[in-house]
Amino acid sequence: SPWGSAEPAVPFAEAPPAPVSEPDSADAAAPGSAWGNLDAIGSPANGAAATPGQWGNLDATVASGAQPAAAQPATATGVNPWGELDSIATPGVAATAGTPSSGQWGNLDTIPTPAAAPAQVGNGGAWGNLDAIPTPAAGGGKPSLAAMAKSKGGGGGVSSPLMASFHKDKSKFTQQMPVTEFVDGPPVEIDEVAAQAKLQEILSSANPTSDYVFATPGLDARMLGRIDGWVSQIELKDKYAHGHARQVAEYSVAIATQAGLSAEEISMVRLAGLVHDVGKLGAAASVLQKPDDELSDSELLLMMKHPLDGAELLESFPDLKQLAPIVRAHHEEYDGNGYPAGLKGDDIPLLARVIHVADSYHQLTSPMRFRAGMSPTDAQQVLTKGAGKQWDPRFVEALILSIMQQKVPAAFA
Repeated sequence: SPWGSAEPAVPFAEAPPAPVSEPDSADAAAPGSAWGNLDAIGSPANGAAATPGQWGNLDATVASGAQPAAAQPATATGVNPWGELDSIATPGVAATAGTPSSGQWGNLDTIPTPAAAPAQVGNGGAWGNLDAIPTPAAGGGKPSLAAMAKSKGGGGGVSSPLMASFHKDKSKFTQQMPVTEFVDGPPVEIDEVAAQAKLQEILSSANPTSDYVFATPGLDARMLGRIDGWVSQIELKDKYAHGHARQVAEYSVAIATQAGLSAEEISMVRLAGLVHDVGKLGAAASVLQKPDDELSDSELLLMMKHPLDGAELLESFPDLKQLAPIVRAHHEEYDGNGYPAGLKGDDIPLLARVIHVADSYHQLTSPMRFRAGMSPTDAQQVLTKGAGKQWDPRFVEALILSIMQQKVPAAFA
């Protein structure tokens, strides 16, 4: 059998019982039985040494807690199939004697305890030396983005401008501007007279139309500024070479004054003369600058509509809505052949009839972008012939008298 003989060296049936001697006998039984000299086993404290039998010298067994002694090799003459079991040391107690004989399993005492196994150096297997991987807590890797974002100052702080927003204190990321120090010196002397003259120069306008607009009484500066803006936009694209609104307003005031109208009517006709063409704000320059006989049917209708558009605009302003009826009717003719409503005689608002005379006279005498103006004499003859038909004869006479009395220029340069 590969495991050796399963029977003990001496069959149990043939082993006669060992003679039992009296306890007080001093003589020990002779060795040679199957179990050895059992009487030789004494108390751990005073047992006498016995002759080793098949199991070796059992007296050599070390009591628990006693100082370990050197193991004695077995002295049996035959080789046990299990090897030299007596050579196996008690767990935790290392044998210090010489190297015992090896059995079938070899010398098990040479296997080191796992806790005391030395670390292997080098590549230990297919995965390499795993023991060389440091514990994460003790690793020296780079800090995480969260740690970088939360760091504040110090050697581990974030220094990029992008990450500066994570810091409450951004002073070190703010570009420090150089401090400009004031230079001590004598105070600057200001000439009050020269400063006032300079201010008047700045405030004074080079545009006589704007000066005339802002000198108009009855409205605040904000509304006058709006009127001035409207007039400027229209005259930039209209057919008149030197402006039109201020000249019509001045002729209208001269007519109303000569005709004996009230101060309130004179003030109102001045404003109406300035804004009488605001309906042209939406018209194109290419249409406004054409002669009347060259306008197409659609362009002619657009031009005839501008009194209505102007009146609608003025009605949207509480301070100007009283001017809407005047502007709407300033192209109506005394005999009823005008537009847009074909009103006749006294049905035409009084101040609209005044503006119609002033507007027609300036149109005749003013140079256009496409032609020169008519002489004042010829223009006055045209008005005289049309009095009672196209224009109110009362206001034609008032205009001519104002020009003759030099209350108003015959023509504006």
